[in-house]
Amino acid sequence: MPKILSVLTSVSLATGLLSVVAGSAQAALLIGNIAGVPSSLNFSTTSITAAGSGNNDQRKAVEFTTGGTAQTLTSVQLYLAGYDTADTPVITIFQGTANASVAGTTVTLLAPPNPAPLPNTDPQAGVNTVYEYTAFSPASYTFLPNTQYTLIVAADAGAFNWLRDSLSNVTPTGLATFDRYLFSELGNPFFEDSVLFNNFAINTAPVVPTPEPATVLGLLTVGLLGTVSSSYRKKAENQK
Repeated sequence: MPKILSVLTSVSLATGLLSVVAGSAQAALLIGNIAGVPSSLNFSTTSITAAGSGNNDQRKAVEFTTGGTAQTLTSVQLYLAGYDTADTPVITIFQGTANASVAGTTVTLLAPPNPAPLPNTDPQAGVNTVYEYTAFSPASYTFLPNTQYTLIVAADAGAFNWLRDSLSNVTPTGLATFDRYLFSELGNPFFEDSVLFNNFAINTAPVVPTPEPATVLGLLTVGLLGTVSSSYRKKAENQK
């Protein structure tokens, strides 16, 4: 029985090492310019509208280039105002530029049914309620290293306002490099440069490599050899 327990302990330790490797990934900011709570900012807004909602399809985009490590998309955060349940934000990400996407690389994030309202302390901005809008990827989506991507915020129905700091443009930072903001309006399918920097955050986690079978076998072998070695040492001590 002691030998069996020792073997099981060794296997458990080896498995634990694998778990540590697999669980070592930590959430990170890929890119964004959300700092603190919304009430600490002086807000202005950019109107995002669906076609036929009054301003005829206004969209906005952010282009950025990833760093040297692959990252897995976890969520995208926006601060919205003038939002209600009749509005349908559409948040997409894809490789390439806003006007030249790479086929087969687009992910449309899942929208929350009821974003959380947050207090706003700048009545001069004309914004009564700010919503923290967090959308999640419906499936695993990997940002490749050193690759250009685009985030687009649009509306499938209704209209809402995407917030930004009215005092100054806050440049997005993070693991990726900010390229530029763009906008499209009046039904124009093409995006043009924008000088207004809306607040957002793209959250990710490092891609954790799956251990090769040889690695798993090696860890188990080390554990078992340690058990055998311990057993022989005990026998030698008993014979003295």
